[in-house]
Amino acid sequence: MALTYYDSKMLAIRYLCLALFIFAFTSEVVSQPLFEEGYYLDLEKNKHEGLISLNSIIDHHSYILFKNTHRAKPDTIFKNNVHEVRVSNFRFVRKNVRMLATGTTLKDSLFVEQSLLLQVEMEGEATLYSRQVNEDHTFYFSLPGQTTEQLYYLEYVRSDGKVARDNAFREQLMAAMNCNEVQLAFLKYEITQLLSAFSDFNACKKSDFKTYNGLQGLSFKYLNIGMGVGTSPYFIESTNTIEDTEIARFTGNTPYIEADIEYLIPSLSNRIGFFLTGGYLKFSDSDERVLLGTEQNIELDYQVFQSTIGVRGYWPFNNTLKLYGEVGLGKDFEIGKGISIDYSVEGRGYQDFENTKLTGHLTGGLGIAFYNRYMVEAKFKHLNTQISSRSSDQRVKQAFLMIGFKYLLKSYYK
Repeated sequence: MALTYYDSKMLAIRYLCLALFIFAFTSEVVSQPLFEEGYYLDLEKNKHEGLISLNSIIDHHSYILFKNTHRAKPDTIFKNNVHEVRVSNFRFVRKNVRMLATGTTLKDSLFVEQSLLLQVEMEGEATLYSRQVNEDHTFYFSLPGQTTEQLYYLEYVRSDGKVARDNAFREQLMAAMNCNEVQLAFLKYEITQLLSAFSDFNACKKSDFKTYNGLQGLSFKYLNIGMGVGTSPYFIESTNTIEDTEIARFTGNTPYIEADIEYLIPSLSNRIGFFLTGGYLKFSDSDERVLLGTEQNIELDYQVFQSTIGVRGYWPFNNTLKLYGEVGLGKDFEIGKGISIDYSVEGRGYQDFENTKLTGHLTGGLGIAFYNRYMVEAKFKHLNTQISSRSSDQRVKQAFLMIGFKYLLKSYYK
């Protein structure tokens, strides 16, 4: 039987409230500077460890935002006073660079030496750097014992209106990175091909090398993957809505298992994450009572897979202990015939809620994450009213309190 107008309206209101909550929560977090643990060296190479704003790194400001603790107000550190910055998978280092003078061409051969804070893309025997000004990227490289040089590349419009390119950087690399396994003749002036060429050269020279990828859009780096077990006290009630008679009431405990995948937004100590869970519950219970003048032994047999999507917010106390709260919406997938409540009245058998249609559930919970690997949580799930396709006068309500332990197979907590 289809949902009544009232049930449909209440369900729509619940979804709307949750959507507004998620929007407000995520908007508040995203609007704040995103911080990660890191350090910077000043010009005297004194090391300052703390939290550095990723925004100030990614957005190419003339400064970085730095603070010693989560609750402290950030200080503005101008990049002109910084020798090195390291945060997440970014590394910036100050180098004296031989570069093409502004406003000149390669044919003019006007070069200057200047101190620049460069982003390290790959470091090894041959190290690749980059620098972004507005939307333009310029690349630099260095070899042991040599001055860091700009990789020279110019794109210009000829007198006939066609675009021409001067790929002088190929000759630079051919002269400096001479190794039989490295192909440079058709190299393009872009990060993917340059990283591949530098990787080939370092491998050819049997040099250890490291790539700094920065932040990826949706990187597996920011996924938590966990498995959990627990116990679930439950409440299930069956009611005849026409007779206003309680058919059965079941309360007890059942074990459950659950898998969890969470994507953490790279933020201040990973304050917010979006999760998807899948779990399994099995109920077997009985209720003895006198129903409409007849003694009954009413059986409950119910198996269900539950999936939930939602959002978690974290409140870290330190690097090993975090409290969190979560809210989500879910869908239930019954196994077999689904919930079955069997009884008889005056010799006539009833089997309520066969082929039931589930409308989903709401969930909310609190938990503790500790040692970057373990989670203990308690959450409440309320399944919306189910209406039988066979007996329109029957209704069942369900609610579960789930208390469990979860182990993270893969963890990004810091």
